[in-house]
Amino acid sequence: MTQASAREVALRVFLEWDEGRESADALLDGAFRAHRLSPRDRALAFELVRGVFRWRGRLDWQLAAVVTRPFAELEPIVRWLLRLGLYQLEHLDRVPAHAAVDTSVELAKRFRKPGAATLVNAVLRRAPAVVAELAEPDASTDPVGHLAARTSHPAWLLERWCQRFGFRKTKALAAANNEKPSLTLRVTSDRVEPADLIEDLRAEGVEASLGRYVPESVRLPGGWHPALEPILDSGIAVVQDEAASLVTYAARPVPGARVLDVCAAPGGKSLHFAQLCGGAFVVACDVSAGRLAALDRMRRTLCLDSVHPVVADGRRPATAGGFSRVLVDAPCTNTGVLGKRSDARWRKEEADVARLAALQLELLDASRAQVAPGGLLVYSTCSLEPEENEGVVGTYLSRHPSDRLQSVADVLPDELVVDSCLATNPVSHGIDGAFAAVIRPNAGAFEVLR
Repeated sequence: MTQASAREVALRVFLEWDEGRESADALLDGAFRAHRLSPRDRALAFELVRGVFRWRGRLDWQLAAVVTRPFAELEPIVRWLLRLGLYQLEHLDRVPAHAAVDTSVELAKRFRKPGAATLVNAVLRRAPAVVAELAEPDASTDPVGHLAARTSHPAWLLERWCQRFGFRKTKALAAANNEKPSLTLRVTSDRVEPADLIEDLRAEGVEASLGRYVPESVRLPGGWHPALEPILDSGIAVVQDEAASLVTYAARPVPGARVLDVCAAPGGKSLHFAQLCGGAFVVACDVSAGRLAALDRMRRTLCLDSVHPVVADGRRPATAGGFSRVLVDAPCTNTGVLGKRSDARWRKEEADVARLAALQLELLDASRAQVAPGGLLVYSTCSLEPEENEGVVGTYLSRHPSDRLQSVADVLPDELVVDSCLATNPVSHGIDGAFAAVIRPNAGAFEVLR
């Protein structure tokens, strides 16, 4: 473990993010394990990474007006240094302007970029005056351009949302994604009541309250706080939004269930199944061995020996079937969680919607044979896009006419149910956006037999 500053850790995360496919949160977790940071510096690194990704679109629009050459042509490390510095100047009041500039220049020097240091210094010193005079595109003539500059979302996504929701709702959704995200804990210990955990957190100066929909959830509107580290390290609770927990409840967990989680990493739903289904046998599959390692660490922390991680591609099941619950929590565009996974805004393109929908359908089709007679097949995403949700389920049901959609209305609050499925929205419900459909394979055949 080496010593590093919060800003250096953030810069390393940005550069690694450019080079691979890992999420910013996963890279930040790895950086925290590799570098020795004080709790205060960890909090700052977390803020810098999340914040720069959240406002990247607006920062780039602002910087393009300051830099004398096309911003996209700058070396990647220079672009990240400028974003990092301008984010501190524009969004972090507690960071003095000279510190935001000087630390960015020092980072350029430390990464052996003397020419970049000169450029970064000049641009960041000019930026505040130029940015103060910038005018966003007119919403009446260029609504997408206006929203892209103001809300820092990719134009292709804003255009889709404007066509589907209209300008006002799109603006509200994008604005909600830019609010400082709250944090939700799911209490995992049967020795700790959520109300007791709330009292302990309040004693540490952390605001907390019970979840809106999930009884074992605790909401922290202020987000991350160093007081959470011993709670998470001890296994008393895990970080999991209520929307994710609701998917497990939609699956109607029963004691002793045999559960297959097809796309399990990072593991929250697999672990939730194990805890809700006393005596359950849970196979947690994922194509990524690295992401499964995080699940395995959490499983060991929670002493859940009933969860068995397996590296496998869900399109080619590694199990022989016979599961009473099969969950396909499919890879998706993440458009329901862009407030918390701010880097996901910049990972996807419009073509990914159709590409992912095809993959999701393939995973759902392949998982059908894993369901035992009378069992349930649960399909979920954290997307708001209809092609990935209702579209996939509709196509699946047309391919398997004997399968039936089972309503979740009897196990979930009415306000979260749309056309028999779980459908949440950050603006309407104050939790992550999520979708889940519960399918009973061959239910039509059983009806005929009866």
